[in-house]
Amino acid sequence: MIRNPNFVPRESARDAAAVYAWALKKKMNKLLREEVWVLSVDSSMNVIKSEMITRGTSNRIFLQVSDTLRCALKLGGANFIMVHNHPNQNCLPSAEDLAFTKRVIEAGKLIELPLLDHIVVAENGYVSIRNDYDLWC
Repeated sequence: MIRNPNFVPRESARDAAAVYAWALKKKMNKLLREEVWVLSVDSSMNVIKSEMITRGTSNRIFLQVSDTLRCALKLGGANFIMVHNHPNQNCLPSAEDLAFTKRVIEAGKLIELPLLDHIVVAENGYVSIRNDYDLWC
């Protein structure tokens, strides 16, 4: 068997726990300011690329749907996942988080670039908006 010495295995995004593990490597649960990341994933649910798209304050993010989709398109995956942290140590999404996620879902459908999940991380754990809220219907 021929092995490529430059091969770097991709990180899995197969489920919310795997995405949370990715976020822990970035120490997102320890940050003092909110950050939003886009993970571009392939059809096997492996992370192709990731990029932070904004950094906010300790309790607010300033972000538009168009910024999110532009980043996801630029990263080039078949799908994407959003990840952001809550420095207040409460991983429950706010009403604004849920409304923004719904707008990204709808806009992603229009351009055939589906948002697969939005994971909120904090010191006390994580929440998968896809798994815990009924926004994808």
